[in-house]
Formats: sequence, structure tokens, C-alpha cells
Amino acid sequence: MRDTIAPVITSVSGNLTAEATSSSGAVVSYASATATDAFGATITYSKPSGSVFPLGTTTVTVTA
Repeated sequence: MRDTIAPVITSVSGNLTAEATSSSGAVVSYASATATDAFGATITYSKPSGSVFPLGTTTVTVTA
């Protein structure tokens, strides 16, 4: 079988604000996203949960 329909992301964390704990920024954790697909979906993040986010605004892109 060939999957011709892209997965659908069904939930993703909302915007978060974290207080910096050092000059490097803050460790930020967020809930895992979910996605549906007839053949299963692999979810990837541009910046993983639990990593150090630098000072300022960081956008995390989620793809499935």
C-alpha cells in the first residue's frame, strides 16, 4: 500500500514562557505533540524538549 495522505498533527503545546536560569538561557520542557496517520506518524521537533533555549524568543517547529 502507498500512503498518499499526509499525517495530521492533532495536539501541540501552546506558547510557553520560561525564566532564564543562567546567561545561556533556560531549560524548557514541553508536552509531546500527537499526530494521526493511517500508517503511523513520526514527529520531529526543531528544538527538543528539555534542551537549553537561549535568551529571547525561540520558535519550535513540529512536523509529522
